[in-house]
Amino acid sequence: MARLHTAWIKSENSNYDVGAAVVPQRTGQRLADAVGADDIAWNLPHGQVFDIYGYPVAEPFDGATLQHCAQTPL
Repeated sequence: MARLHTAWIKSENSNYDVGAAVVPQRTGQRLADAVGADDIAWNLPHGQVFDIYGYPVAEPFDGATLQHCAQTPL
C-alpha cells in the first residue's frame, strides 16, 4: 500500500517527496543490522543542514543513477 502526502498530491512539491518501507524479518535479524542504516530524527529545530540523495526522473535525469545534493550552512 502506498500513501502520499497531501502537499505532494496537490503540487508535487519536492519538500514532501518522501518514502519509507517496512521489511519483515525473515531470518530473525533486522535489515538495518544486516546492511546498515541511519536513524530518523524527529522534531529538530528549523535550519538543519542535510544532504539529499535520490534517483530523480525529471529532465535531465532518467531515474537510473543516484544523485547527491549537498547543502551548505547559511
